[in-house]
Amino acid sequence: MLHIKVVFQGGGAKLVTLMAAASVIRDLESEGQVQVVKTVGVSAGSIAACMLASRHPWDNLRLQALQAGTSLLGDFGRVDLSVKTAWKVYRGRPLLPETALRTFVRSVFSSIEVKDGTRDVPLERLGQLAVPVSIVAASVRHSEKVVYDSTADGAKRIEDAVCDSCAIPFVFRTFTSNDLVVDGGICGNFPDTEIMASSDETPVLGFSFEEESTKPTSMGLLRYGGALVSTAMASAVRDSARRIKAGGGEVCELPLDFDTLDFESAIREGLNPQAYKQIREKIRPRLVSTLHAFRKQVSARKGKASQDAKLLAVYRQSVTNHPYVTSRGSLVVTLDSARFDGDPLRAIDDEVRYSMEMKPAQQSISCFKLGMGLTTEITYSDSGDQDFRIETLNHTRLSAARFLVNESFEGKVAVYALFFLETPVSEPVRIIQRTRQIETMPLFARGANVDFLESFNSREQETVPLDLVLWYPDHFGSMSTLDLLGNLNLLPARESASIKAKAGAWTSGRPMSIAEVDEYRVNYVPPRCEVIGWRVTDVPPKHYCGAIFVRGS
Repeated sequence: MLHIKVVFQGGGAKLVTLMAAASVIRDLESEGQVQVVKTVGVSAGSIAACMLASRHPWDNLRLQALQAGTSLLGDFGRVDLSVKTAWKVYRGRPLLPETALRTFVRSVFSSIEVKDGTRDVPLERLGQLAVPVSIVAASVRHSEKVVYDSTADGAKRIEDAVCDSCAIPFVFRTFTSNDLVVDGGICGNFPDTEIMASSDETPVLGFSFEEESTKPTSMGLLRYGGALVSTAMASAVRDSARRIKAGGGEVCELPLDFDTLDFESAIREGLNPQAYKQIREKIRPRLVSTLHAFRKQVSARKGKASQDAKLLAVYRQSVTNHPYVTSRGSLVVTLDSARFDGDPLRAIDDEVRYSMEMKPAQQSISCFKLGMGLTTEITYSDSGDQDFRIETLNHTRLSAARFLVNESFEGKVAVYALFFLETPVSEPVRIIQRTRQIETMPLFARGANVDFLESFNSREQETVPLDLVLWYPDHFGSMSTLDLLGNLNLLPARESASIKAKAGAWTSGRPMSIAEVDEYRVNYVPPRCEVIGWRVTDVPPKHYCGAIFVRGS
């Protein structure tokens, strides 16, 4: 049986299609083909995620949604898009009362009962769901995501969490709301980070939607504004889908049966038994094809794991015969994702350079291992040997074979590059490995004034000096560096939590001097960028280090 994690995109009235997709997943569970171990949803997708996590019969859920949705349509029908309504919104009153949304959510889940010891009790709280679930909302007050997790926030009412995630600004909540928590789609309408955050290797299945085949050719003010929002959200969804696929997951694109705001058709027609059956029949072949691709990936990963183990064994034997000492390692990031929108060099993926300088511990060096990180979201170019270079310290190029391998480490997957020299050499050498990584520092890419870099000594026995170097856009102005572990108060809670867990294996450093940073200007100066760095002189094996980069001195 294939274990999977499922994430649902938001979509307004497209909830009906998401429900149909989730019901097909439930069918496949009943057939013994898959088992869902976690669900994540945002906005309308949060309702689908909770439905799937409840393991309640789907026809009952469809009927409840039809009845509750019909009542909700009555509230929608009373919306008058007039100057009077615009004035009401301007004064902080929402278009629709939030009670309409709450009544819908409460009605959908009201028929579900769960066991509490020997008693049947109503399903009201996240912790009562049969499958772990995370629901994503957005805090306007703190400019960050709010994630309600059934494990950590089990006492949270489903009604409250889902309403936060679905609270469309100006429609259900405005600036007069007490906590300023709104629709999670504001922070990203396809929450890949939340479904991929855990360290397990369970494959991720995402439910998104096909792109619209026709675009409006003429636009008024309202249509233009809507198109701007749609463009931003569609671009973010595509980026999330790419990250899911880069992490070994798959995205199943669902048919566009309804427009986002077409609640009338979605509820009255889509939840009709015959129409709902037809939607399910369209989805099942797509989903079965996606799961087939999953199974092929699982088989390929097993074969690669065996190959990786053999390569690592060969490497360790070679190092026994030709030991080496690391003189310096470095992680150099060029922050292209934080450039101005009009800069032609702006990109969502940043260039990341890992390098290491080594010298023979005895007579010669024959192979090396470069730690790429504890992540699967790294992509490598197809340019052959152009994305890595091995040379002597006087820049004489050396020939070598490179192999990318994975190895389990503390419940995570460590990614290594193994290099085997064509001929052993008796002098110091340098390895430079280039990759492209999506938003290496996402806080900077999204406009924050602080972000961080973290590195890890992948050597098994040797203490290593490490540099963390950042090429940043010159429009940032001056920047400063601080030790990461000692200044977690500067980061959002989600980013700081994983760093705190590494406190027992942490090494502090210091800001690099101008002369030390200038060493990195010799062969590599990205256009319109300045450089700053953090140096850690002695990082023990399997230990971490890191720096916070702050805009402003």
